[in-house]
Amino acid sequence: MASQVLSGTTGDEDTPSISYTNNTGQNVRIIINFASLTQTPGTEYNTTILGFSVSCGGMNYGPAPLKTFGKHLTGSVLSSSYSYSPSELAIQSGQSVYRGYMPTELMLPPNGTFNLSGDFELNPPYNPSPSNPSTGRLSYNIVVIPEAG
Repeated sequence: MASQVLSGTTGDEDTPSISYTNNTGQNVRIIINFASLTQTPGTEYNTTILGFSVSCGGMNYGPAPLKTFGKHLTGSVLSSSYSYSPSELAIQSGQSVYRGYMPTELMLPPNGTFNLSGDFELNPPYNPSPSNPSTGRLSYNIVVIPEAG
């Protein structure tokens, strides 16, 4: 089996996610090249990005307070109070900076399931309603490579 690329952007959801079930009969390597969370347009001021969670073959990682992460991905956080290297991606809230870590390469056994999801919440004093959704989008580029090549 050749490599498979999973790439796209979800619709606006409370917990946007992408799943893959390994039906190849062999182990596969999952490489997260890029994953990013963005608020639904128009909700930027009433919604907070909580971050990512990953489950892979029964193991769970996160939640990690990241907006964007990926293999060989660089970024920077600009702040007058803090200085970070390009490899430290973070969510900044006021004067607090929350750093998190997430695996970008995982092994998945036969019949195992991989799931990458994001989570959002409403900022007080907003209440959930059709005009105040706590939703966002997940953009992703993931490669699935069979162990046998």
